[in-house]
Amino acid sequence: MKAIRIAAFSNSLDNLKLETIPDLPLLPGEVKVQVMAACINPSDVKNVQGKMEGTTLPRIPGRDFAGIVVEGPPNLAGREVWGTGGDVGFTRDGSHAEFITSRRKRRRRSRIISASSRRHA
Repeated sequence: MKAIRIAAFSNSLDNLKLETIPDLPLLPGEVKVQVMAACINPSDVKNVQGKMEGTTLPRIPGRDFAGIVVEGPPNLAGREVWGTGGDVGFTRDGSHAEFITSRRKRRRRSRIISASSRRHA
C-alpha cells in the first residue's frame, strides 16, 4: 500500500515521504479500513516535528479518518466508519495511508470508532 511515513523528526515537513510498504497485519479484534478521507490536525504537524512525546519511528502519521471496512467480521464488511484519537499516528500507524487497521469499538448504531487506532465523517 502507499503511505506517507516519517523516519526522523524535523522542524521542516520535508521528512514526509510517500512510500510503498507492505499491507498492515490484521490482529484479532481489528478491522481493516480503506481510507477515503483523512485530515491534518495541529497534533499531526507537531508529531512530525518531534514535539509529541512517545512517538516511535518509522511511523505513518495521521489521527482522524473516514473510510470503508474491507476486512474483518462479515457483518462489518462494506460499512462506512470513522475513527480518531488515542495512539493512532504515535505508536500505531495512522491514517495518512491507503489503509488503516482499527480496533473495533461501538459508540453509535451505524459507526465503528477506534479511540486508539474513513467516507462518511
